[in-house]
This record gives sequence, C-alpha cells and structure tokens, in this order.
Amino acid sequence: MSAQKAIAGVRRLGKEAYQFQFTSEFEYIALECKGTWRPTLLKAVWFRNHRKVESIPVKWVTSEDRGPNGASGKAKFKPSFSVGLVVTLYKGKGRDRFEEKEYKYYIQDVSVTIVTCQQCPNSAHRKDLSLTVPLSLPLHSRSSSPGRELRHKASPDTTTSSEAASKSTGKPKKDKGRKKLFGRKHCASIESSLDHHPEEQQRVPLSPTPPSPLPTITDSSHRPWEEMNSMVKKLQETVTKLENEHKIIHASMEGLEEEVGRGETAAELAEDGVEIEDEVENGRSTEEEKEVEGEAGEGGGDVSVGGGGGGGWKKTHIAGLYQPPTHDELRTLKETQNLYQSNLMRLQMAELLSEVKPSLSRGRLEDILSSLRTTLMSLPSTSTVDSLPPKVHYPINLDPSSVKGKFVFHPPLAVKVVGSYLLKTAIKPDLNIDLALQIPPECLQAKDHLNYRYLHKRALYLSHVAASLRRKKAACGLQKISSLGPQQFIITRLHCTVFTGRAESRYTIRLHTTVPEAPWKPVKLVPDRNNLRPQRSLCQLPPDLVSLVAGSPDCELRSCDESECTDLPPTPHYNSLVLSDMGGMERHLSDVYAAQQECPAMADTVVLLRVWARQRGLSQGYGGFAGFHFSLLLALLLTQRKISPLMSSYQILKVALQAIASSDWSTSGVSMAAPDPSLPSLSSFHSHHSVVFLDSSGLLNLLSHLSLSRYLWLRHEAAVGLTFLDDTATDGFTALFMTPVSFELKFDLLLHISPVSVLHSYLTRDANEGTPLLLDGGCWPLPLIMEKLLPVLNKGLGKRVKLLTFRPFQSTQWLVSKEPVLPCDSHVTVGVVLDSDHAFSVLDMGPAADSKQAGEFRVFWGERSELRRFQDGSINEAVVWTGGSVGERRGVVAQIITHLLHRHVGVPVESVTSSAGALSPLLSLPLYSNNCDRDTSTNQHSLVPLATGEEEGKKIEDEFGELSKQLRGLKGLPLAITSIQGASPEFRHCSVFPPLAWNGRTPRKTLAEPSPENQSDCLYPSCDSATPPFVPALEVVLQLEGSGKWPSELTAISSVKTAFYTYLSRTLSDQCQLLCSPTKHHLDVLKSGYVFRLRIHYPRELSILRETISAAQSHEVSGLRKTLATMQRQLVDRPLLTSILHGLSLQYSAFGVGARLCKRWIAAHLMTNHLGDEAIELMVARLFLQPHPFTQPCSPETVLLRFLFLLSIHEWETEPLIVNLNNELSVSEMAAIRSMFTSQRSQLPPCFIATPLHRDSSPLTSPSPSFPVFHRLCLLAKESLGVLSGQLISPDLPTADIKAQVFRTPLTGYNVLIHLTKKHVPLAALAVDVAVETGSSHTRNSSQKDPTHFPVTDFNSVEKYLAELERAYSEFCLFFYDKYGGRCIAVVWKPQAFSPQPFKVMQAFCKTKTAPGKGSKKKKKSECLFVPDAEAILADFQLMGQGLVTSLEIISEPPALCS
Repeated sequence: MSAQKAIAGVRRLGKEAYQFQFTSEFEYIALECKGTWRPTLLKAVWFRNHRKVESIPVKWVTSEDRGPNGASGKAKFKPSFSVGLVVTLYKGKGRDRFEEKEYKYYIQDVSVTIVTCQQCPNSAHRKDLSLTVPLSLPLHSRSSSPGRELRHKASPDTTTSSEAASKSTGKPKKDKGRKKLFGRKHCASIESSLDHHPEEQQRVPLSPTPPSPLPTITDSSHRPWEEMNSMVKKLQETVTKLENEHKIIHASMEGLEEEVGRGETAAELAEDGVEIEDEVENGRSTEEEKEVEGEAGEGGGDVSVGGGGGGGWKKTHIAGLYQPPTHDELRTLKETQNLYQSNLMRLQMAELLSEVKPSLSRGRLEDILSSLRTTLMSLPSTSTVDSLPPKVHYPINLDPSSVKGKFVFHPPLAVKVVGSYLLKTAIKPDLNIDLALQIPPECLQAKDHLNYRYLHKRALYLSHVAASLRRKKAACGLQKISSLGPQQFIITRLHCTVFTGRAESRYTIRLHTTVPEAPWKPVKLVPDRNNLRPQRSLCQLPPDLVSLVAGSPDCELRSCDESECTDLPPTPHYNSLVLSDMGGMERHLSDVYAAQQECPAMADTVVLLRVWARQRGLSQGYGGFAGFHFSLLLALLLTQRKISPLMSSYQILKVALQAIASSDWSTSGVSMAAPDPSLPSLSSFHSHHSVVFLDSSGLLNLLSHLSLSRYLWLRHEAAVGLTFLDDTATDGFTALFMTPVSFELKFDLLLHISPVSVLHSYLTRDANEGTPLLLDGGCWPLPLIMEKLLPVLNKGLGKRVKLLTFRPFQSTQWLVSKEPVLPCDSHVTVGVVLDSDHAFSVLDMGPAADSKQAGEFRVFWGERSELRRFQDGSINEAVVWTGGSVGERRGVVAQIITHLLHRHVGVPVESVTSSAGALSPLLSLPLYSNNCDRDTSTNQHSLVPLATGEEEGKKIEDEFGELSKQLRGLKGLPLAITSIQGASPEFRHCSVFPPLAWNGRTPRKTLAEPSPENQSDCLYPSCDSATPPFVPALEVVLQLEGSGKWPSELTAISSVKTAFYTYLSRTLSDQCQLLCSPTKHHLDVLKSGYVFRLRIHYPRELSILRETISAAQSHEVSGLRKTLATMQRQLVDRPLLTSILHGLSLQYSAFGVGARLCKRWIAAHLMTNHLGDEAIELMVARLFLQPHPFTQPCSPETVLLRFLFLLSIHEWETEPLIVNLNNELSVSEMAAIRSMFTSQRSQLPPCFIATPLHRDSSPLTSPSPSFPVFHRLCLLAKESLGVLSGQLISPDLPTADIKAQVFRTPLTGYNVLIHLTKKHVPLAALAVDVAVETGSSHTRNSSQKDPTHFPVTDFNSVEKYLAELERAYSEFCLFFYDKYGGRCIAVVWKPQAFSPQPFKVMQAFCKTKTAPGKGSKKKKKSECLFVPDAEAILADFQLMGQGLVTSLEIISEPPALCS
C-alpha cells in the first residue's frame, strides 16, 4: 500500500474576517413541469455544502394542466417568508474584494414517499428537483450595502437515473459506492423573488490576540482534537494511516472549532481553509482517485452537493473520510467546552462510572434472590414465641423480660427489592442488595410503638428469619449470615453475604423490616411526642447507664402510671426510627424511581456523589450521608426545577454540590412533601433535630440520625469540591474522586477523649436532659451527648476554627450465633480545621465588667475568666491562655477544648490528649546552662530544651534587617548598594535548627587556634582538640548600582569584587564597628553573634561566562559549566526563591515549621545529601499553593502527614510536580509543561519539580536523587505515613515512641556503616537521640561580650569528609548521612560497578584482577578482567577519616564477592 503525505494548508492566516447578515424573503415559486409528474408541496433551500436554511413548505397550485405535455403553476408564500443567514467572508490585507463563497438554491418537493437508504437506515431522503440558483455572496457584501431586490431565473438541469430507481417505493441503485436519485427525468424552470440585506456584523483581523467573539485561527500548539470527543474518533481512523499525522497543523483544528462555534460545518472549513490529500490505496483507478479527491476538496463529508457541468444533482457516500460532525457530536463538543474543564475530564468520568458500577450480568444473582424470596415467603408460622430459636442470640442489648405483649411469627407479606441495586446506583466494592420484609399485622399490636416494644419484636422477627436461613443458606446460595448495627441498639439489620463467582462481585444482601400497615397511626411518631415511658423503658437499659441518672428528678417518673404521664420530654430519635420502618423504603424507592424516569442522568450523578462521599468518609459509620440521601436530594432538586431533565451528570453534580454548600438545613430545613396544614411544621422538627430534611410524607426526617457536626463537614467538603471543579488549574477529577481523604489527613488538630465512659457523666450534670438523652439514645447515648457538646465547643472556640467534628463511629458486625457486640469504642476523636488568622491568639476578650453579659461569660468560662485592663482604658472580662512561645500558642485550641470538656461535662483533664505539639521535640533546640567554661568531658552539663525555634528565626530576621540598614547607610562606597537579598533557609524560616547567637567564647577542649599572619583576629580549628562549635554562615547577595567601568574579563571582574570586599570590610569596621573577615570570594560579617556572608552579584558576569563557554575548548567546558551553574544557583536562583518562600511563610504560619519538620524526616532517613533543602521546601509549598484535595494545613503535624502523602501517592513517573509560585503559571503554560514532560520523560530526573523559575528543567533535583534512591524515599514515606497516622489517631499518642518508628531509619539495608567519633560531630546535640553530655557553646542566656576573634565559620568536619568520599568513590557506591547530628555514614555498593571489565588505564583506580565469571563475554581467552577492590576502598575510608572514623561495620559483601 502506498500512502501520500497529508498536507494541511491554512489559508486564513493573516487575513481579515467579516460577518454579514443575509436575509432572503421568498414571495413565490413558479414551476413548469414536463410529462405527467406534478409536485404537491415545495420549499426552497439555500445551501452551501452541508449548511442550509429552508423555507416553509407551500402548496403548488396548477394554473395550466396540459396532461402528458406538462403543467405550470405557482407556490405562493402568504405572507412572504424570510430566512436569515450569518456568513463569514475573508479577504487579504489591503484588498477590497472578498474571497469567493457561493451559496445556491434548490427546490425540494416534500410530498414524496420517504425511502430509506441501506447504508443510512435512520436517514430519510426527499425528492430534490434539478434546479439551481447560484448566488455569489461577495458580490452583494459591502460594508454599507443597503437591502436590494434580486430576481433569479433558474434553467433546467438534466440527470440520468436508472429505471429501477424510478419507483417511489424502491431503493436507490448503487454504483461504485454512489447513490443516484430516484425519480424520473425532470425539466423545469424556476423564478424566485428574494430580498438580500447584507449587514456587516464585526470586523476581526486574524491576529494572535483577536477580540471577541470570533476566535483566532493561528498556528498554535493547542490541540483542539483533545476537545472533540466523538468527532476525533471518526477522523482518527483515517489520520492514523498517514505517515506524518503528527505534522498536521493544529491551527486547522482551531479553525474547525471556530466554524463549529458559528454553526458552520466541517465541510465548509475544508473548502475554505484546509486542503487535505487522503491516502490512496494501491489498485484504485485514476478516475476514482480524482473522484475522491474532488469530493474531499468539495467538502469531504457523507453528502456532497454540486450542480454544475450538466451533471445534475448527485448524492455521494464516502465511508469514514472527513465526515462532518453530526448534531450529537456538535452538541457533545459544545457541552464539553461549556461544562467541563477539558474533554479528558469527561472521559475520566465515563471511565470511572464504568469501573465502579457492577456488571450488568446478574443471572446467578437473580437466581439467588428468587430462591431467597421463595424461602422467606414459605417460612412456617408459629402461634406463640416464648424463646429464641436455637443457636441464635438476641441481636440487641436490651432486657426483653419486662416487655409487655406477645409475639407470633408469620412469613412476610412481601419481599421487595429496594435501594441502590434496583436503581442501578450501587458502587464497588460495597455492593449491597436491600430487601424489605413486610411484617404482617398479626405479628404486632396497637401499642407496640411504645417503650421499645417494636424494636424487640423486630429483633425477634429477624432472629427467626436468621435461624431459618442458617438451615437453608446452602440452598439459597448464601455464605454467611450476620447481624449489623453500630453500638446503638436501635438499628439492626440482617446481612447475608453472597458470592457470585468473582471477588469483585461479592454482594451483601441486607434484610430490613417494614410495616406499611402498622396498627398505630404515624401521627403518634412526630418529633414532639413521647413514646418512651421511663417506668417501662429505663428498666430495659444497661444498669451501669441507668445508675448515672438514678438520683435525678426525672427518675421519679418511673413510679408513675402510663396514663398519668402527660408531661414527658419528647423522644424524637426513637420516633424517627420507628417511623422509618412504616413504609419509608418503598415510598423513597417510588420517589427516586419516578425522578430517574424523568431525568435519566440522575443515576450516574448519584454514583459520582457516592464515590465522592466515600473518598472523604462522609458515608461511613453511624450517621453517614448515604446513597439514598443523595438520590432523594436530587429528586427534591428536580421538583424544585433546580435541575433539568436534559442536564448531564456533570451538570447535576455541580448543582447538587452547590445546593449542599449554599443551603443550611440546620436552620432552614427542606421538605419533599406538598404543603399541607395538617402536617407538622418545619420549626417543630428544628426544635428537636439538628438537621431537617423531610421525605414526601412530611412526617419522617431523613437526617434525624445526622449530627450537626457531620452535616457541617458535608457542607465544608461540598464547598471545597466546588472550588476544585471551578478552578481550571486544578485536576478536579483526581481531587474529587480519585484521592482518598482520611480523617487524620483532613484535620489540623486531633483530640482524643478516653475512655468513653467519662462522657457519660454528662447525663448526671443536667437533671432536665440526662434521662431524656438516655431514653432517646437507648443503650448507646454517646452520639446524642456529643451532639449536645458541639454548641458548647463552637461557642468557646468562635473564629478560631473553620470546622469541628467527631470521627464517625464505626458499625460493628457479628454472626447471629454469637453474642451481640457491646459498645467497644475506646475513645472519641475530635477533628478540628483551624483558622490560622485567629487560632493562635492567647486572649479571649469578653464583655465589659459592668454589663449583663459579664455574668454569663464568667459562668461559661469558670475560673479561667478574669478582669483585665486594656490599653484603651477599658476593663473587660477576659480569658488568657498559656502561650509564651509560638510552639505553645499552637496548642491554645487544645487548651480551650480540654477546659470546656472539664467544666461542662466533667471530663478529667488527663483523659484528653491532643496532637498539638506531638512532634515539637524533634525541632527543639538543646542548650547548655550559663557556665560554658566547664569541661564537657566531665558530663556535668544538662541540656535545657528551647522552644521550636521560631523566636530564634525572628531574631535572625531582625539582625538582618538592621545589617541591611547599615549597609545602605555606608558612606564613601565606590558604588552604592541597591539590593540586599538573603539566600539561606534562615531567611525563609525553613532552617531545621535556626542558629543561636555565638557568645564569643569557646570551651577549653574545643579551643581553636588563632590564624597566622594576615588574619590574626580569626580562629582556625586545632588538629589535636575537639571540633569547634558549628557557626553557620548566612548567605546574603548584594547588587551594586550600574557602572560602565566594570571590566569585561572574568578574572578582572573577580579581582574587582575582591577589592570591593576588602574596602567594604574596612568601611563596616570603621563606621559600624563590626568584626569582618574578607576573602577572595565573599565577606563574612559578625553581628550580634551571627555571621552573615556577603556576596556581590554582577549580572553581566553571567553573560560573559556564557560567552566564554561558547568559545572555550572542549576540555574547559565542563569546568566552566559547573562554575556557571554554581553562580546561577548562589547569586540568582536562591535569592529569588528565598524572597518568594519568605512571603509564603508570612502568609501561612505553618509553612516554615512544617518545612523544617519535613526536612528533619528526610535527614533522619539519611537522605540529606540526595535531596536538597530547596526541593523539599518546594514540595511543602505545593501543599499550600495547590492543596487539593485538602485545604491549606495549619499545623506542622498535618504538613508532615500531607508531605508523606504527596511523596507516596504522586505519580512521579507520569506527572510532573508543578509548584505554581505566585500563581504565575497559566493553564496553558502548565499544559505545556506536562506535554514537555511526557515527550522528554526519559531525559528528566525521577523527581521533576517545575516552577515559574524552571519550567523545562528541574535543577534542584538533578542529578540527585537517582531513581533507586528516590524510589526508596517514596517507600519510606508510604510506611512512615501509615505508622504516623496510626499514632496520631490513637489516644496513646503521649506515650507513643514516634522517634523510634518514624524518625529512626533501618540500617539493615546498607552494605557498610562508617561510625564517627562523637567529639568531632559538631551537630551531635541535634541528633534524634541526643545524649545528655553533648553540648554547644551557643547559649542564649549567657552574658554577651564583644568578641575579639572571628569564630570558626561554616566548618563541619563530617560534611567535608563526606564530600571527599563522594568525589573519590561515587563511581562505586552511594553515601547516606544525617547532617543533623548523625553518628554514622551508610554506604551502598553499586552493583553495576562490580561487573568485570577489561583493563583500561583511565579506569584503573581501585581495581583488582579477577577470574572471569560464568557467562562473561571475552574477546580473547588470555584477556584479564578487573573489578573494584572493595578492601582497598574500605581501607581508604578509614585512612581518609583518620581521627574522625572510629570503625567500619560491614553488613554485607559487595555484589562481586557475593556472587
């Protein structure tokens, strides 16, 4: 097969576009016919290719009938009919005439019988008469042309038809893929009267940035193919056959988008703007090639219309070649453009629906359901039931001995399938089938709705059903039968597990009871009614709970008679429970089914909402927002006309999220019932329920079990989800549906109340609420107690929190043959989303001391309230919390919650633990006491822990600001200083351990020696003493004012900078009395105990260096490029990144401390020399700038969790990590980065981080870490995330050893460990497991002296030793080290380095001869092979670290020795 190259020529580039409005007014059609044929209804069609406008059909009236010789007549439009057409015309710049664009008229007889084409069974063809009226639009298009009358006369055309096609009911005869007209020869003439009114709409030059509304047709890299869903599938069949399909100009597709947007077809575009030559198969005749090419040039669609050259009208069919978009495809394209972020998101949603929906093949499952139904309906009846069936335990924790009435068992009246299975909204992996068993009226009595009697009988009924199913479960295809319920007795269901042959098709059949014909009236179960008499109900509850309210006045009602109990508190939750079984399931199924029939897209929307809720834990556990809630919500929105039956699932999803986020059902509930004055009002439901959503009966609150905190959580997630969908820069699909949001990752602060029994004391503190809560909550009143506590906590916290909720209580399941599971929740977890603007304030100001609200304030806060005088002279009540340091202020919210629980519930303070400050010890700075002159070898110094270091960072920032003022104020400088920028992590508030001010003294055992000769005022390390204390140099970059006297050679520029350092040193010493130490490449300045290293940045120097590289010899290029990269990083990139991240740390208080904690974790796993500080900080910045699917974190613990989550879940192989600093990257620019990443993935580092500073490269992660190292880091992050999440969510957090499990890396995976001498590790005091005797002379409390010597600056013997090892032996092994006090260096041999290689002189370093191994490839038998000499390398390790290295521990042999 031979193929021609595809040519896509866009003719409209650089041309001007005009839009004209043409109006045609039809008065009459005069038609003369020959022969016996007569038309009936005629209409005129104005067309061009596949774009056409039509007139209304009018009746043709015969004026003269000549029998076989023909007839004449007219079809008159009464009144005259007009149609409009908007046409775009083009002309070149500077030209007066528009390009040719011709439209034609033809007459259509619409009274002929419709004939169906075999190839297009759904299309209908009408008789087109052989009449054409060509009309050149450019001739009638002027910028100011008035309306004119044009009268046309058409001449008859001729056409050849086959005799077989002459019958009106026959099928058209095919001839080489073409369809000929049916009907006989016609010869006719036509006259029409038309008025054209061209009006210029808008002149739009085709420039790269055109004004609205016409889009630009430019040669852009944008691919509209990705925006066309159905259309691309058809075109791709042809395009994939072309050799150069990727070279097709993208602008042609943009032109197609433009034409489609205005209603023009693809055929019109192909004629006007794009020429495409199709692939020609071998064997095709020349005539056919010309025929196909002509059709493609004319339009390339299914139908090509042409009437010139005497050929008549012909309909041609070209299968699969350049077919124009259909109406459905155009609608889909428009819907995608208007409603979706991209076509990819639409495809992702379709794929998600296909993945989570169960298979439609339900053959075996239907058989199981049928068998189960038959079994249930045939259960034997019993006259009286006095005991439970054998091997079945009572499924609820109630004492049935005091229950009045009798119970008889009868088979259910009906077994109905309800719920998601029938509505096709079930999702994997939780595939459930809900069966409603209708309890016969004979099993119940008139007062069974009182005093838990219905619950007892329901439990007995399900127990008998379970006993029967246990005997017949094999016959029914059941695997396991169990009872389900949370710890609350009021919900009991029977579960039957069904296995249909595949693991993903494991269904759970849930048996529910329903009583549609209950012997009591539903009105008795409205929220304000009492149906639990203490006299009969309390005695059924567990004694330990009843004893809590034994002394309250409510318990006196236990001795009264039921008939006398008229003033009893309502039992709304119990009433809702009983009422939900009174036909609620069938009613809800009917409502949802009717809504789905009206709006078919509802089912898919419910599936999407269920996936969204499950990923966030909103539907899990007791009180979840289940799938049927979403179904009923959509049904309500449909009745309110907030969603339309024509909407897509995506549209309905956004409307549903908007309805949840914007409404407030806690104050303004909603109802599905029609207005009825006999029904209870919404206000009556609000007085007893936190959230109100009534079903169509108007009596049942569907959300009676939903707590207010859970509802607020739902609203919060809906609002966050909407922001993700509306943000075009965010991958909304991944954020909403693909990323799980666990409880500990979602919330900034976690508090644990343990044991749960301490909360039961709430029942005894309020005599008016204790007994009602216990009765209404049954044997598990905990959810109602927490609901009562929420308003108290929200009142105390105020603006400090955005969201406060409780971790959902998980449901429990047990076999029916076992005892029911008692309440087993050992603790209650409270999650808090903080507001960083108010959360850390230590003062809560109350009302004025003489106001009426002052008493309420004192009662609410208790002993923590006090009178305080403020600066404005006012005296107010206030509460002051402990917060001396920034780290302590992060625990203010935990202090408030602990105090409120203790005061209002009686929870002991020691029973409340929180995650606030759980990881702060890892960032604490250890200090010595004031006496620094004592010998450290005596081990008499104790470490004093400092706070988390924010205060020290603030001191450094203040000193830097003062130094900047002094530098700007210097007099006599040759060039003024115009810019001063910090470049160290300290200026970004991201230094793991901010340096403390040097006190000017050094302990005797670490005393450094004065430097010789020229710098006698500087200290140098002594060889026979311990390593001096580590004093880091804080990098500062200076820029000078412009001058034309700078030299143009690199050596001269360096000399000028050195001279400036010397002059600047003298000037600072003279004018500011600062101790300075100039060097060739920088100037060190000692100010208030901090060393600032000043470097001068001359922008022209980098340009000169690049020019030097381009002209340098090959052996010099490598060194020059390293110099350029170093200067670019030190003088340009780091200062700019520091300024950006400094602003980020000021905007988000948790950024700095969170980045420090993440870098601490990286260092603890010996990765400091593989992943740099800037790369880690950018990853942390991503958590704040693009936090999806979360919100911005406000605590360091949450930052670390999400950092580990990002490392472990991000698709590093297929997705770049884009950090949009300052929101500088647009959506198109980020798309370009992803496209570049995909095309060049093999050349990019494994950890690719793109920023506005580096879009096409990732210099911060190149060349390190390598793929194996980064893969190990991701695995460590995944394991650490699981361990740390489990520790933070546990109430045993204070006693958990987080250091041991999260911040101590396993050393068994390394080959060699190089152990270091403790006294030569300068940062040993910062180790995770710090020893008491280790110390430092950085003392905040010691008296400051004016130093006489400059300290030993930036000297870390371990890092220098590590750098030498990497420089010499990086070819053979990898080194790992913790720079924050690590006591060993880990070594891993590179396996590929130990493969035997032939001898080469340039590669003979540390090589030894070895015998050729099995399978080695030798050129000659006498050839010798060499491998690295591991023993010599290890000996070099020891020799190079003499005095620093204590021992080498060999864990495993090198790969060559192992083999």
